[in-house]
Amino acid sequence: MNKIELLKNAKIIHCDLDKTLCFEDCWTAEECLNATPNKKLIDLLYKLQYGTMWEGIGPKIIVVYTARRIDFAKETLEWCQKHNVSWPISFKKIPTDVYIDDKALNIEDVNDELLAE
Repeated sequence: MNKIELLKNAKIIHCDLDKTLCFEDCWTAEECLNATPNKKLIDLLYKLQYGTMWEGIGPKIIVVYTARRIDFAKETLEWCQKHNVSWPISFKKIPTDVYIDDKALNIEDVNDELLAE
């Protein structure tokens, strides 16, 4: 299944925060508050949430997840409110249909590109 079909078929999409919804890794409270939002991705997620991305494809549930320390929950929530990121936030990775993540390596890519040699 290609990546577009994967998104179309997903009911729940989890999106990483650092280096995905924002462009930086955030390791301090100040970095959490001042991270640059990925506005194009945020807009795309709203289209997926409301089912306006593709004709005939219904709405998706969007959840943000992060590996940030829970100590930065206040700053993380402030950043999300400031940048119109209104989805639920998990401070750990949980099961889903699709992950959008800067560190993801798809097993199909591993099989095709690394194990084919």
